[in-house]
Amino acid sequence: MVRGVVAGLAALIATQFAATSAQANDVTNDITITGGTTYFGALHTDDLDFTDVFTFSVAGSVLSNMSLITIGSGANNIDFLSADLNGVALTLTPNGFLETGFLNDTNLTGPLVLTVRGKSGATGGVFASYSGTLNVAIIPEPSTALLMGLGIGGLALAARRVHA
Repeated sequence: MVRGVVAGLAALIATQFAATSAQANDVTNDITITGGTTYFGALHTDDLDFTDVFTFSVAGSVLSNMSLITIGSGANNIDFLSADLNGVALTLTPNGFLETGFLNDTNLTGPLVLTVRGKSGATGGVFASYSGTLNVAIIPEPSTALLMGLGIGGLALAARRVHA
């Protein structure tokens, strides 16, 4: 019986090691925006392609802009392959020692999801990283703007009656 249990455990352990494949250390983060801005980043510890996903907690329509940056060579290098915010592609600079990406003011609806795909040079205990900034400004709904316009119009009429 003991031999059967030991053999079963050995088979289970062997299966776990055999099933393990090389996978990039993809990053998934949920980030809260405070004061209309936030920062984010990722650290990669292997030289595999990665897909990092950042979800930013914001509701409704927002005017968004953002930037990405990495600097490094050799094992510290990251090459951005693509990046998009809610499906809108960021403009990326060519791969090299300093790489950047940015998105000009764009109207989007939250939550905002940033997906960054790239290749890390990390190896041998030397890691690679990148960081970025996201800025948002809430866009008032049309009904809010209409109500505000009616209120200002009402104040103008009231002021006109007082002067008449």
